[in-house]
Amino acid sequence: MPVTSYAARLKAKLNRYEPLIILIRGTMLAKRLIAEDLCEETGLSLQSIYNRFKRPQDFRLSELSGVARRLGIPWEDILKNIPE
Repeated sequence: MPVTSYAARLKAKLNRYEPLIILIRGTMLAKRLIAEDLCEETGLSLQSIYNRFKRPQDFRLSELSGVARRLGIPWEDILKNIPE
């Protein structure tokens, strides 16, 4: 059995969240919004927003709800892009 490094396992886990981040960042780009625009709606600091983009598995549902509301993304689309 091959030995998998911690970094490789973490990268694989993060790649599962790539569709969610692409949806959020793509919508932000299309609507010409920046990360600061998400701060008020989510209640997160700017640093926390950037941390969530780096580690999307740390998003809470309430934070994702705020992001979806601010960006006008249907909640169903957010849920479809959260890995099981």
